Amino acid sequence: MEVGGEVLETAKSEKLLGLHVNSDLNWTTHVDKLCTTLKQRIGLLRRIKYKVNSNKLQIIAEAIFQSKIRYGISVYTIPKFEFNNLEQAIWTQTLLSFK
Repeated sequence: MEVGGEVLETAKSEKLLGLHVNSDLNWTTHVDKLCTTLKQRIGLLRRIKYKVNSNKLQIIAEAIFQSKIRYGISVYTIPKFEFNNLEQAIWTQTLLSFK
């Protein structure tokens, strides 16, 4: 494709301002990558939960987890979209934080 004399390459997904946008304008890649990051952070919480008191663990969880979820959520949370993995990650983080 050519625009303004420049040849544009097509890509299945592109990262713009920290959000992954697919070529068909859905957020599957972004949500998949977000879930992967959240699962890694859940692993971190599991490793430190016995070494840190529950109040501090809650603060740490909110800092490392909620920041990733909140960034761009108004863009990619379309009601018809399935968020099973994201919902599961949020639920797991919530359970870990309040134990």
